[in-house]
Amino acid sequence: MQASSSSEDAFVVESTPQAVEHPLPQIPFYSIEYPGYVRTTSVPLAVSNLGGQSALESAFKRAASKTETLIELKLRPDQPFAHPVPGDVVATNNILLKVVRKRRKNRLEDGAIGEYTAEAIGVIPKTARFRSMVDYQYQPDMNDPVSKLRVAMDEMDVDALQSYVMPEEKAEYTVTINGASGTDMDVDDILDPQLTGVPIPPQPAKDIPIIRSNLRLFPPPLFSRQTIPQAYK
Repeated sequence: MQASSSSEDAFVVESTPQAVEHPLPQIPFYSIEYPGYVRTTSVPLAVSNLGGQSALESAFKRAASKTETLIELKLRPDQPFAHPVPGDVVATNNILLKVVRKRRKNRLEDGAIGEYTAEAIGVIPKTARFRSMVDYQYQPDMNDPVSKLRVAMDEMDVDALQSYVMPEEKAEYTVTINGASGTDMDVDDILDPQLTGVPIPPQPAKDIPIIRSNLRLFPPPLFSRQTIPQAYK
C-alpha cells in the first residue's frame, strides 16, 4: 500500500497487487531422510533395511510410544555383527510440494531451460531422521564358533544350539598369513577407497608373511543409544 498527499491534505491510496491465495491440503504424508541414494527400483530394498513396512507404520502412528518411534537402518542386514544406524521420528511442520518442469522445444530461443510449476499436495507432520553417529563396523571371523552360535540364535536353529560346545581358549594372540591373502589394513572391500579416505597400501610380496591380531573380541549385540554421559556414584 502506498499513500500520497496533495495540497488540499487529501490522501490517495494506491493498491498493490497481492499474492494469490491457495488452499493448503491437509492430507498427511510421512517422510524419511534416508542417508543414501534411493532410486525408484531400490525403494523395496530401502524399506526392508528400515525394518519393513510394519515397523515404519508402528513408528509413524499417532499414539506411538518412545520405544516404537525408534528406527534402525541396517545397511548390512546379512551381517549379524554390523550395528544399525539409529534413527528417530520427530515432529515437523513441512509442506509436500509437487514440482513439474515443462521443457521447451527450443532451449536456445531465449536462454530459458524450462518452466516450473509447484503445487502443495499435503503436509508432513512427522519425519524420520538419522542424525546420530554411526558405530564402528567390525566383522569377526564367521567361521569362529561364537559367530556360528550367533547365526544359530538368529535363525533359531535348535540343533546347532544344543550341540554347541564352548571351545578351548588357546593363547594364540597373533596369526601369520600369507602376504598375497590380504593387506596390513582392514578396509571393507565393498567401499570405494576414494570415499574412505584411507590410502591403499601397496600389496606385499607373496613370500613376506603378515602378522595380524588373533584376539577374539566380539562386539556386543547392542550398544546404548544414550548420548549424554551418566554421573555414576
